[in-house]
Amino acid sequence: MALLQAKKDVESNLLVVTEDGAIYSWVLAYRDSLTQFHHFISPLNSINPQPMTKKGIAPKPIPQLERYDTLCEQLVRNTKQFHHIKNVGNIRLRMTHSIYHNAEVYVVYEIKNASSVPYQIDRLQLLRVLKKSRRKASHQETPIQPLHSFRMPKMVGQGNTIRFVVVYPKFTLGEHHTLKISLQEQNGSRNLIF
Repeated sequence: MALLQAKKDVESNLLVVTEDGAIYSWVLAYRDSLTQFHHFISPLNSINPQPMTKKGIAPKPIPQLERYDTLCEQLVRNTKQFHHIKNVGNIRLRMTHSIYHNAEVYVVYEIKNASSVPYQIDRLQLLRVLKKSRRKASHQETPIQPLHSFRMPKMVGQGNTIRFVVVYPKFTLGEHHTLKISLQEQNGSRNLIF
């Protein structure tokens, strides 16, 4: 909101840059009487089609999937430590600790198939488990639905190792909660659960 005072016989201009970076421009001239005292300006009256930032034109927003893929690519290349490992026969599943970024949780998985038979993936689930240590206490498993999968294979060939990332909505674990990972083989029994 602004209050302006003009001088007779002198024209001027007014340039306004709002907090969101929109730019407005008006020519001002003195009048003895005004027909309208208040002016409400629509964002459609902005002279710049794209809002400005402090350093210039705002960058174009990155589409969500592209933003996921950029970080996932770095995680696939740079992850060295895996903390949760499960083996069934010649199939090994490894998983990192959760990596929190913005409102998402990134988890890097690695599947190694050291067998002579291809491993076809039916489903990979991350579950939040509520389990109380009391006798006859409730036990509840709730799947955490992924937001995005990066390079998740449908099959791991014999002798191959594949690393991929799954992005989940941000979650935290309460006092009686744990995580459970379930990797199930399609048309087979080499299932990994831990």
